[in-house]
Amino acid sequence: MEKHGYGIDVRKPIEFLTAMTEIFCGGSYISFEGDLSQSSFRSVEGSSTEPRGMMQRNTISPIYDFVVLPLEQDTQKVIIQTLPRIGLRSRVAHVLIERDNELKMAAYDWFYPYLVAVSGDIDANLLDRMLEAKIIRAYK
Repeated sequence: MEKHGYGIDVRKPIEFLTAMTEIFCGGSYISFEGDLSQSSFRSVEGSSTEPRGMMQRNTISPIYDFVVLPLEQDTQKVIIQTLPRIGLRSRVAHVLIERDNELKMAAYDWFYPYLVAVSGDIDANLLDRMLEAKIIRAYK
């Protein structure tokens, strides 16, 4: 049976992205594109400013900062601690999570409504709980 993903209207991007990093932690990568001057991502072991696999730049002009990080237990903690200060709706244009060369989560254009998508690996029950917790406004 084919799994379909969901488009999401995110209310609280920090809480949403924290949940996604917990779900996909281990054997995954996460990329951030935008003004990353408030982050310390480049100092994270295994980080790269070069695209890899599904982790590609999504904006041609202007050229934004870009970093790909391994999404493992040790790096996930650094990522979560950094989220409140990097400006997910004001400075970070795009965030992607990839595992096994498949996009699992993509947030484009500063978490613009329904330009956030998750793969069918995410259970609708989790999204329902996020609705109840007011982390997301809606999904389809």
